[in-house]
Amino acid sequence: MAIENGHAVVLQEIDPSKLKITRTPTPSTLPSTTSLPFGIHHSDHMLILSYDPQAGGWSAPEIKPYANISLDPMSSCFQYATSCFEGMKAYLSPTSQPLLFRPEMNMARLASSVSRLSLPPFDTSALLELIKKLVKTEEKWIPRDEQGKALTGYSLYVRPTMIGTKSSLGVGASDKAILYVICSPSGPFFPPVLPSEGKVPGYIKPVKLLTVSEHVRAWPGGTGAHKLALNYSPGFLTQKEAERKGYDQILWLRREGREEVVMEVGAMNFFVALKRDDGDIDIITPPLDGTILPGVTRASILQLIQSDPTLFSSSFSSTTNPTPKLYAHETPLTMSQLDAWHSQHKILEIFGVGTAAIVAPVGATIVVPEYEQGIGPVAAAIRKIILDIQEGRVEWEGWAVGC
Repeated sequence: MAIENGHAVVLQEIDPSKLKITRTPTPSTLPSTTSLPFGIHHSDHMLILSYDPQAGGWSAPEIKPYANISLDPMSSCFQYATSCFEGMKAYLSPTSQPLLFRPEMNMARLASSVSRLSLPPFDTSALLELIKKLVKTEEKWIPRDEQGKALTGYSLYVRPTMIGTKSSLGVGASDKAILYVICSPSGPFFPPVLPSEGKVPGYIKPVKLLTVSEHVRAWPGGTGAHKLALNYSPGFLTQKEAERKGYDQILWLRREGREEVVMEVGAMNFFVALKRDDGDIDIITPPLDGTILPGVTRASILQLIQSDPTLFSSSFSSTTNPTPKLYAHETPLTMSQLDAWHSQHKILEIFGVGTAAIVAPVGATIVVPEYEQGIGPVAAAIRKIILDIQEGRVEWEGWAVGC
């Protein structure tokens, strides 16, 4: 609602019934699945709508050919980083239906990010309905094999984005915005190493981490719990330095007195699997204290373990327990704790989780057992079940949503 000439004016919400679809006259050739790096290719179409209180609120949404966006150089997104986004994936089910994984969580997180930047609010259910229509429009872009069947680990990455477009150099919130959604066909974020490279088939290379505490990803009272563009670019210089030194990603730490508190693995949530005296396994991740992004994969792993500690037991066994139970904990972690657990031979595995990578094994930062497949049995079991749910082979509480 806005006030105009002393009168209250009801502003238009996002209205999926007004969607206009304009298809490209020149469809692109689909990229080969043999080389499909993450986030390089884009599909033929995009969803776009804008918000302007003077024009009545949200515009009619449009799915149109992928194209550049023209903006005033004074736009808020350029001057004050009023930009946020989401990362979600569309998978292909065994019956060739496009599926989104827990998309309502992405919509809620986007709404939280939008609110944190004081950008115009939106109806999450309406946007989700539009995203489903975009995915349905672009379903041929979900990678598949020569028979048209799903490829495990491949997906159509979906990136909803909102940017502030108020044209002013005055320091303040943007009351104008553009909301758009683009799609990118993608293979595994960390592709399995080929047998020709001297590894067993399906080998997943562990991520080598550089520990960093002189620069921080987020801080108490900051914006680490939101998916804002301004959270990522300050880490690029540190990432380049890590790569120069031969590392793959950064293990972000935060100093608290003499302690180094573990935060995230690059842009992934951090998990450690610990051996218990009774043969069961503790799965520990840092709590959501405002500095940690509330990952959808993170939440799903915790909920799966909490709902059934034996869910993963059939996939592996320990030397003391043929069917170990998993117990999930959200507990602050420090490097000194990890060092102590390592010296006590309690650490079984360390791994990162996120939408892009799903589950990625960690190695080299702290010495952990080496596994023939690169990924340990705990992380492999978690990755398999998450993928089975995402790709529609296993039904779990409606987490895979059809488009």
